[in-house]
Amino acid sequence: MNTTRGLLGLSIVILLCTIGTARADICTATKASTTGKEVSILLKCAAKQVKLRLGAEAKGVVDLKSMPYDLNCLRNSKNRLNQKFQSADGIGGCLHEGDAGAIQADIDLFTSDVLAALPEGGGDGGRICAIAKITAAGKLIAGTLKCQAAAIRDGTPVDPACLLGAETKFAYSFGAAERSDTCAVTGDTSEIDSRIAAFVADILSALADTPPVVGRAAACALTSETVSPVPANRARTTVGIGESVVISTVPAQAATWTVNGKSTVAPAAGNATTFTASASPEASTVIATDAGGKECGRITFTVVAPTGLTCALTRDLCPGGDCPWGGVGTNMGHAHLFTCTVEPTTVSFYNARFQENIPGENWTWPDGTADTRAKDIVRWRPKTDNTTIDRVAVRPRGLIPGARLNDGKAVVDFSFSVRVPEEYRDQTGAWVSWLPGEDHPRDFQGSTLASRARIVVGKNVATGTFMGPFDKAK
Repeated sequence: MNTTRGLLGLSIVILLCTIGTARADICTATKASTTGKEVSILLKCAAKQVKLRLGAEAKGVVDLKSMPYDLNCLRNSKNRLNQKFQSADGIGGCLHEGDAGAIQADIDLFTSDVLAALPEGGGDGGRICAIAKITAAGKLIAGTLKCQAAAIRDGTPVDPACLLGAETKFAYSFGAAERSDTCAVTGDTSEIDSRIAAFVADILSALADTPPVVGRAAACALTSETVSPVPANRARTTVGIGESVVISTVPAQAATWTVNGKSTVAPAAGNATTFTASASPEASTVIATDAGGKECGRITFTVVAPTGLTCALTRDLCPGGDCPWGGVGTNMGHAHLFTCTVEPTTVSFYNARFQENIPGENWTWPDGTADTRAKDIVRWRPKTDNTTIDRVAVRPRGLIPGARLNDGKAVVDFSFSVRVPEEYRDQTGAWVSWLPGEDHPRDFQGSTLASRARIVVGKNVATGTFMGPFDKAK
């Protein structure tokens, strides 16, 4: 026997077997992914038909069956499936050829089954819920069969992360749909998921003599909602220092909660927990672990510190002569309310601690009188919309004699600054400067003896109205 020729013949046989196996894998994978796509499309078509029935009662439509299923959608889907399966058969090496009709029959049975299990109820609320759930079911089938097709094509075990991604989106969509409390049927996530798992297993068994192990990823989707009702986006993952967020499993199931960094979660176990952001900026990840010890979901939050302040005059406290400081006289004073907003306004700082660390001032009036403002600490907290009211005034006992503006030659205009650096308390309890340049200057007019206050933060200037002079404190 010629050994070289024998080895060459064996190599050719091995190569042909490898090619045949590769072709079979490609064929099965193509048919599996095609099946998932077409089921998803059919369910989307069904969801569109439900959408057409929104407002049916208001429109006077009595017989909802008079709005039939989109036959074009069904026809187009069958044509695409046949074409894709024929193309796959043309590759060669398919374990089963000409099986489009059998798979289509399975698809028809399944879609009828799942649509019957997801009724729309008798009103628009139920229809909106059904639309969301029908669409989500189609996406799960397409996603799961796409994961399985990739594993078949590559000859590897199915990627658990791929399955989990599809399952998580499905569970989240069902949970979100049920939050409106208008669904005809609730708590059916597991039931629909099981029907989908059985359908996927049947399809893979029909397409391959030895289908891969299907396996289902235990899904644990997470949903989050900020405690603060503002800003409007309560599902955001960028939060202010100290801000709280409620995180829940969807559908509700027991989980163990952990978080990194200085932020906290409480309770540590249950179907929901409250994340409280650190009082210092950081990136913090909350992880939910299921009863089997597997990670089933995580959310990363970006915790940010304040970056700025904008102020606007709310109103003057002494309009015209209607003031607790008496009528027209020769004493100067002012009182204003300003509304100031902590930035950024894309998060809420309602749970943060702030203070004005006023360093004190010294100045000399035009008449040569030395004056001072003592050091002071003023603690404050904003509302959920980041606003706070700042009262800036010369108090009744602090009215200033108009003679202070006389420099010996004339009564002149005069201004002085009142620095008001802003600080926030961080996670260690230390006070951190975040707005060192805030100024509350006071302005005095020599010609009228009127005065006012301003709040200056960079280019933002909020200005009170000139008022006075006043007689005396009542």
